[in-house]
Amino acid sequence: LAAMIAGYACVEGKKIAVACGVSPVRPARKRKAQQLPSDPVKAAFLLSSWSMIHDYDDVMLGGHTGHSSVTVPLVLALTRGASGQDFILAQVVANEIAARFNIACALGQTRGQMASHLHLIGAAVARAKFEKLSADQMRQAIAFALASPGKLSLPAFLGSDAKFFCAA
Repeated sequence: LAAMIAGYACVEGKKIAVACGVSPVRPARKRKAQQLPSDPVKAAFLLSSWSMIHDYDDVMLGGHTGHSSVTVPLVLALTRGASGQDFILAQVVANEIAARFNIACALGQTRGQMASHLHLIGAAVARAKFEKLSADQMRQAIAFALASPGKLSLPAFLGSDAKFFCAA
């Protein structure tokens, strides 16, 4: 959450907010409550992008899981009026499963700073747990996430603001 707030408050965060159709952050004295986009997909995109800006994210053995495994259950909880318990449970399950898959993929071209499958798995597992899908449906969601591991461009990822959108 702190990573999202820090990203939200900086110049890049304001630009991302505008690009997502959210009014720019106002000075503290005039600040109104920030509204997230009503579309859960756009809201998750925005929050995960904000969380990437400064790299103030969580690190587990197996990766930086929070950009997806926190934002997806948070948005689902906010848009569906879920309990804090449902939010935390979905987040923990997504963190644990995504990190374990990522550490299992520790070798090869899909590993490293650009391990996009980590975020695909985190988002899929968070949603599956939040929506109380069956074990078989969760396996299918993970398989679908792993079907698109991708290989990103290292110069774009580490040398530009394109990194902000990696988890999104």
